Amino acid sequence: KVLPAVDQEIKDSLKDLLPRCRDWTEVQIANVLTTVARASSRMFGGTTLSRKDEWTDTMIDFTTDSFLASQRLKDFPALFWPVAKFFIPEVANLFKHFALAKRLIIPLLEERKRTQEIDLVQ
Repeated sequence: KVLPAVDQEIKDSLKDLLPRCRDWTEVQIANVLTTVARASSRMFGGTTLSRKDEWTDTMIDFTTDSFLASQRLKDFPALFWPVAKFFIPEVANLFKHFALAKRLIIPLLEERKRTQEIDLVQ
């Protein structure tokens, strides 16, 4: 049940994001990342999340910001990380991504709990 839905999400995403062409055509990497974000979101949140640009954008940005934040924190001795995090914009971004994700997921989880719908989130 899950894999056919993910397969369909990948097909839909590629159709939405990639140009129709017969020859070699350059593709923006963001389109590939969006396809990955949509496919993984489809498994856990159905089309409610996978088709929501706000969600897929924050998934991609969270991944980027968490990598950048970890790299920037390495510039400081571990002892100073609790303080250094306040001076690294990517760390602040992570909290924003988390707040947005929570705002989008909590209603979905509450609805699933109310309807007893079975999926990968449970």
